[in-house]
Amino acid sequence: MKPVLAKVTAAKKPIFAAVIVILTICSLLYLVTPKPEIKQYIPYSSAYFDRNDKLLRLNLASDDRYRLYQPLDQISANLIRATVLYEDQDYYEHWGIDL
Repeated sequence: MKPVLAKVTAAKKPIFAAVIVILTICSLLYLVTPKPEIKQYIPYSSAYFDRNDKLLRLNLASDDRYRLYQPLDQISANLIRATVLYEDQDYYEHWGIDL
C-alpha cells in the first residue's frame, strides 16, 4: 500500500507547488498595488466658514448625517484613548479578535 500512496503524493507535489507560487504572486501583487483612501467612499458634510474661521453653515452629507473629516493627528490623544477604552478594553492585549 505504501508505494501507491507515495505515487499519489508525488503526483500532487507539482500541483501544490504551483498553488503556492500562484498564491505568493497574488499576495505580492496585492501588497504593491495602490489602494484608494477609505475616506473617498464615505460622504462628508460641507462646512462653510467666514474669514475669521467662524462656522457659518454645515450641510448634511448625502446620507443625511452630519460628518466632518478630521485627520487622526488633529484628534486629541485623550479622546483616542477614551474611545479605545470604551469600545474595546482589551485592545492592547489581543491580536485582533477579542474572544
